This record gives sequence, C-alpha cells and structure tokens, in this order.
Amino acid sequence: MEEPNAGTSWAGEYKGVIPSADGPGVQMILTLGADGSFKKVATLIEKEALPYVTDGKIEWIEKGKRFRIHDPYREEMYELDGGSLYVLDAEGKRVKGKIGAYYVLHKVAEGSGRK
Repeated sequence: MEEPNAGTSWAGEYKGVIPSADGPGVQMILTLGADGSFKKVATLIEKEALPYVTDGKIEWIEKGKRFRIHDPYREEMYELDGGSLYVLDAEGKRVKGKIGAYYVLHKVAEGSGRK
C-alpha cells in the first residue's frame, strides 16, 4: 500500500445509505485508518440480518484521492472529495443522474458522539 502525499485528512469514519435491489437500502459505515487500513460495516435496512463486516488495507489508485478495497466477494472503488467519499461504478467513475446522490458517504465529524 502506498501512502498518499496529501497527509491523512482523509482518515476517519464515513456514513451513508446506498441503494439496494432488495430493500430500502444498505446503511454503510466505512472507516479509513491513517495507516491505510479500512473497516466496512454494511447493514440491510429493515432486514433482520447481521451486518456484513470486512476489513483490510486500501489500495491507492490516485494518491490521496482514489482507492479500492478488496473483500472476499468483490472489489469496490471510492473517490475522496472534501468531506465526502463517492462510491464509484465498476469502471471507476462516479454514478451519474438522480441516483448519483445516493452513492455518497459523508465524513462523520470527530467528537460528534455519533456511532
């Protein structure tokens, strides 16, 4: 894993609700560690299922801006932009159109007390 030159302002916890084909969405919490680690917790909304949790190391595509994570089932790509983290499509591009706004995780302010 290559450490970005832009410091570690990207490190922290990001939250959002991503669309789901079989329900109202997936509550996602993605925590990025300054050491290049990640932990992803995804929970189907309105389902009585345990959250899916995975962790590992992020792989930088573009230092301090774009990265991918690998879990046993899939590869996901993300783009950092200010206090937001965009979930990218399979081609590494932002999701466009009306649904694009739903593929964004927002950084949780430190000390906000939210979990």
